[in-house]
Amino acid sequence: DIAASARTLFVRDNFIFVGSNDPTKEWQVWGLGAGGAILPWSNLDLPASVVATDCEDQYFFVALEGSSQVVIIGSE
Repeated sequence: DIAASARTLFVRDNFIFVGSNDPTKEWQVWGLGAGGAILPWSNLDLPASVVATDCEDQYFFVALEGSSQVVIIGSE
């Protein structure tokens, strides 16, 4: 239950990355646990809702609603 609309979704390794319209957690990371459990891992409050996401290597390029902003999220 992410309490918002999921607008983008990526699964990499044991993590699910969700771009949403949640006003305080637009970028969410969920971990895949034992037995198929899906557990909250972390989240990020962005300046606006996520409308599109692309992934290249270890980076996510996240387009935000109502602006020409793209946020780059990396693993480092």
